[in-house]
Amino acid sequence: MGRELQKKKNKSSTMKPKRRKPKSKKVTIDNPIVREHWDKKLTVSQNFRKLGLAQNLNNTAGGSEKFLDGTTASVDKLSTIRRKLATTMEPAQAQIVRDPKTGAIIQIIEPEGNSNPLNDPLNELSDSEMSEFDGFAHIPEQTSQHPVISQLEEAARHGVKQTRKQSEREQEWCQRLVEKHGDNYKAMFMDRKLNPMQQTIGDIRKRIDKWQKEGRAVEV
Repeated sequence: MGRELQKKKNKSSTMKPKRRKPKSKKVTIDNPIVREHWDKKLTVSQNFRKLGLAQNLNNTAGGSEKFLDGTTASVDKLSTIRRKLATTMEPAQAQIVRDPKTGAIIQIIEPEGNSNPLNDPLNELSDSEMSEFDGFAHIPEQTSQHPVISQLEEAARHGVKQTRKQSEREQEWCQRLVEKHGDNYKAMFMDRKLNPMQQTIGDIRKRIDKWQKEGRAVEV
């Protein structure tokens, strides 16, 4: 009998290469608004970009500034600070006023003008120029949004809140607690047999109140 098993092993032939079509993961879209505007001919990234949605929230934002007229201005990092800050302070002149009796320094009179010992490139701006700063007024306000995003926001504002339904096991657990301890929630919390996961008193009260409002209260 052992010989027959060996013969079966010898009959194994070389496997012929088979070409299989690569498996493509089917994209399931639960949201009806996104499903309506989804283009099956485009990739997931292309569809998200078309709908104005973010595919990956971990990507660094920025890189280009888009205006309403369609023009794009690239963002130059540290464009306002191009000069290297000095690591040492340059020598400057000042008038020192000393006490004639003790010789202690009473006052240091600096020369007129904006002192800039650290070579701060922004120090050249006068106070009047700084006061005229209008924030980001040069950036146009966003007056219109993507239609898909507007529909999603509208659906979120008028969405129906779904209430969680208690499972049969949770209902049975609440009933057993009420049958044993009545309305003593502290005893329910201390019951290691019925409350092995140590649910808090507030959590137990919330679950039992919901169970009683649904008409499943029991007479103790």
